[in-house]
Amino acid sequence: MQTLNELATKLKTLRDQKQSLQDELTDVKCEIEQVEQQLADAMIDEGNDSFSLNGYVFTLKIKDMFSSRVEFRDELLDALKLHGYDRENVITETIPSQKLNSIMRDIYEDNDDELPEEFEGIVSVFSKRGIAVQKKRSMSRAGKKFE
Repeated sequence: MQTLNELATKLKTLRDQKQSLQDELTDVKCEIEQVEQQLADAMIDEGNDSFSLNGYVFTLKIKDMFSSRVEFRDELLDALKLHGYDRENVITETIPSQKLNSIMRDIYEDNDDELPEEFEGIVSVFSKRGIAVQKKRSMSRAGKKFE
């Protein structure tokens, strides 16, 4: 049986290792985002929205994202209500970003990819570029997948 000191030392070592891995993961995520943006920019510059490399398909993805300003929360809620989104059904004390993006995407698309005037100065829209990476699927001559 291990002593209290041995267990405490092991616990501290594991927690330090966990923190180190979390810090490393944060750094890697940041680097991935930077390289993904560089690749997206290069693909746009070359007019190429998809290519294959080493058995993977890299596809340019551009997604409209929405954010709101905290100081205009009540105005946002009123504007959403005008578009059929009432507080009881979709909005809690806070509006999660994924829910806001989903709702605003619907409103934006229904308004010919424009923000209705009631959202001006309250919600901003920006495009987020990314890259989808998928393993290339092989097809037989008959069109059936095989691995």
